[in-house]
Amino acid sequence: MLGTAIREERERQGLRLEDLSRRAYISRSTLSAYEREERAIPPDAKARLIQALGNVRLAQVNCCDCPACLIPVPPLDGVDLHPLAVLGKAIEELSEAERALRMVDLINKPDAGRLTDLDRGLLDEAAAQVADVLPAIYTLLTVFHERYQVDVRAVATRLRDKLQARGYVSTRRRAA
Repeated sequence: MLGTAIREERERQGLRLEDLSRRAYISRSTLSAYEREERAIPPDAKARLIQALGNVRLAQVNCCDCPACLIPVPPLDGVDLHPLAVLGKAIEELSEAERALRMVDLINKPDAGRLTDLDRGLLDEAAAQVADVLPAIYTLLTVFHERYQVDVRAVATRLRDKLQARGYVSTRRRAA
């Protein structure tokens, strides 16, 4: 499935097999086997291919398929992808998450042992509402990228840099 999606995206971009194989540092014959679904695509090759194609939707599919992903979020393909519909849905999900989070009272409750049944229920609901935001946000970023050419990778880099500057994350960079 991913091999077919890579072939379709390569063709959509007007790239020849040789062009993508050169960009992704993969031999032409190996890439051809991936696209025909004759060989499994190893994680490092997936990353190089997706980066070479610059396709946000393929990146999301790859992240969703990763067994280490905390909350896999597949691309939404059964929804109205009109920009206004996606924007409205993202705002709606964010508002619902905010309302649920405001209901959670964690004052003097530093751990699960101090939660009441009501607290636990409200916390579970808040977690579910926050998780509901993820597909809406991923879809919104995908629409921004596909319709308006927003460079989502640059947005991610700026986010990482901002979090590092504020001391929220270490400055150690992930291997590419």
